[in-house]
Amino acid sequence: MKRLYLSTIFFFVLHTSMHAQESQQKLSLKDRLFFGGGITANFGNVTVLGASPIVGYKFNNKLSAGVGVEYLYYREKWNRVLYETSIYGGNVFSRYRISDRLFAHAEYGFVNWEIPVFDPIKYIYTTERRNVPHLYLGGGFIQPIGERSSFVIMALYDALYNPLQSANPSPFIFRAGFNVGF
Repeated sequence: MKRLYLSTIFFFVLHTSMHAQESQQKLSLKDRLFFGGGITANFGNVTVLGASPIVGYKFNNKLSAGVGVEYLYYREKWNRVLYETSIYGGNVFSRYRISDRLFAHAEYGFVNWEIPVFDPIKYIYTTERRNVPHLYLGGGFIQPIGERSSFVIMALYDALYNPLQSANPSPFIFRAGFNVGF
């Protein structure tokens, strides 16, 4: 099943990039590259701190693709039990601008984190580090802030969501961040 998802994404990106090269405009490398990402901060019984930078390349004014990395520090208190872990991962993504302010987004990636596992024989919780894949599909809204920067908000759905492995409590993901050049 994973191969089917990866093959579909690969052929989608290949097809769209070939089509994009046919209608390519004369843009400099500076105009084609964009950078961005977001930061995460949550405090309380659940504390999450993190950063997720991205770098992308515009094939033309409509189609772009890129890569991103993610790191999160996660801490949660259950009664008297303290659970702490580092979550990290990477992704590849593609965006297609539907209009000046709206875009479609597809992203495949993974996160590596320690999943709490209950041992019924010893009656204790242990952890097991695993790579958990995701396939986010959805769209977003762009609000320009200046000539080359913008605020971006996205609503995404994880097509590979597994509640027993995912670090997210829901398959629906909402992101906000800043981009320079997109």
